[in-house]
Amino acid sequence: MPTHVEMYVTGQILPEHSERQRQNLLTFYNTFMFNLKKWIGTQFTDEVQQELAPYLLPVLPFDNRDFSARTKAVTNAKNKRKEDTSAITPLLPEIRAIGHLRWNQVSRLREAYRKAVQSVKEDKQTLVLSSKQQKAARLS
Repeated sequence: MPTHVEMYVTGQILPEHSERQRQNLLTFYNTFMFNLKKWIGTQFTDEVQQELAPYLLPVLPFDNRDFSARTKAVTNAKNKRKEDTSAITPLLPEIRAIGHLRWNQVSRLREAYRKAVQSVKEDKQTLVLSSKQQKAARLS
């Protein structure tokens, strides 16, 4: 008779969960149990560990690689990435052109700012501040 976890991983329970969720359950559970046992082993004596043993969650008698959920999850994720990439590939030249346009605009603005700052420094000019900025400067 399969255990509850085995039934979940094989999709007999909660069929609306994705293969990735099923695979993550096993991965996270096994990782948690590994780290918990390691921590208990370093923090407590053998006698205390024996006393705590009945209160620990059981170690699953199988690994996440024993089920097709892991393979399905990895394959589905790979296929999804391929579909997403295929959907955006025709748009790449346009996206790239827009990116270059924006970059050039920012670059020109930055250069104009640097020239204005340099001009003010060289000619020892004072910058004209708006009345709001002057009032704020006086109040502080």
